[in-house]
Amino acid sequence: MRLVADENCDFSLVTDLRAAGYDVVAISEQMAGADDQRVIDFARSERRLLLTATERVSTAVLLFLNQGALESLGS
Repeated sequence: MRLVADENCDFSLVTDLRAAGYDVVAISEQMAGADDQRVIDFARSERRLLLTATERVSTAVLLFLNQGALESLGS
């Protein structure tokens, strides 16, 4: 599974997921300070599931997924 971890995710989560074999991009390593829309666009363009603790981003992602995008993400 391909994941992207927003900056507000505890980095130990990134470390643990990587150790478990998951492909995780950390926003803090790739584009620190990026705004929410840029992070969402990045996750979408890279076909990665976004991990975030920000409620407003979580809501935007759920709305995106509810519009049928989940099916296009594949596995």
